[in-house]
Amino acid sequence: MSRISGRNYSIGIAKENARGTLHGAAEYWLPHTSFNAIERIEKVRNESGLGVLETPSRADYTKRFTEGDLEMNVHDKSIGLLLLSLFGTETFDNDAPETNVGTHVFTVANSNQHQSLSLYLASGVRDVASANAVVNSMSFEAVLDDYVKVTTSFMGKVLATYDQTAAYVAENLFRPTDVTVKFGAAVSDLTAASAVGTVRRFSFEVNKNVEDFTGLGSYDPVDFLNRNFEVTGELEILFEDATYINYVLNNTFRAMRLRMANGGVVVGAVTNPSLTFDFSQVDFHDPEVDRSLENITVLTVSFTAHYKLSETDMLEATLVNGVNSAY
Repeated sequence: MSRISGRNYSIGIAKENARGTLHGAAEYWLPHTSFNAIERIEKVRNESGLGVLETPSRADYTKRFTEGDLEMNVHDKSIGLLLLSLFGTETFDNDAPETNVGTHVFTVANSNQHQSLSLYLASGVRDVASANAVVNSMSFEAVLDDYVKVTTSFMGKVLATYDQTAAYVAENLFRPTDVTVKFGAAVSDLTAASAVGTVRRFSFEVNKNVEDFTGLGSYDPVDFLNRNFEVTGELEILFEDATYINYVLNNTFRAMRLRMANGGVVVGAVTNPSLTFDFSQVDFHDPEVDRSLENITVLTVSFTAHYKLSETDMLEATLVNGVNSAY
């Protein structure tokens, strides 16, 4: 008998070449801060009358699958595979912006079948894997006193025994000092726009509303299908003028950029690893101002991202790292 702690678990992912078929071996093992994978078993119980008060008299499976959540610091290589499953489409440029550096642009695929992953859980007690795992939602948070974090929720086939040995690769992290936030009238204005230096927290969530689809003849779902692609978020900013309150009151739409670029390391010769999220247009709502007597006044405001017809998208992610090949 082995007794282990959560630190003894290793979580791996791989891109499936054939949907629903395990890749064979994990491509990335994910250093995580929190993880759970729960085998969901749904049953029907026979409550038919049998001339006695006791009920039920039988139970049978109707559905079984795996779902869970993974929290980790954002790492500059493995995050690309999660983004591919989140968005569904990757455009890759090799040796850009320099030799041995890759630029990966992720956009929303207008398909209900985004990239599936194989998910591996190794502990030495029970080594298992889930095929046809898909990202249901991802949330990112940048705060003053921690690395940039991401929480990913997923759904997939029921866990099955599968032996794996974890092998981690060196990756780079993103610190609070690596994060900038910009606003503009359009995405084309964001590069030249000045970063807003008074944002102290930025968070957003992408929810794909995944549905498990099960047919007659099996209690294993046929597939896991994404539906509406929705993006919401929140930011905290120093309340020093009425700019963001007026965005709410005037229903002003703004393009927005969240960028993280680790200026303390390079990939290639001179390039800093980076991850940039461009929101084509957002509207702001639900402002709250902290007017506590002992605190500096801070505004918390929520936002909802919208599809912009002229940009033909809602959200785009650009990852620049030392992975000089498509995910």
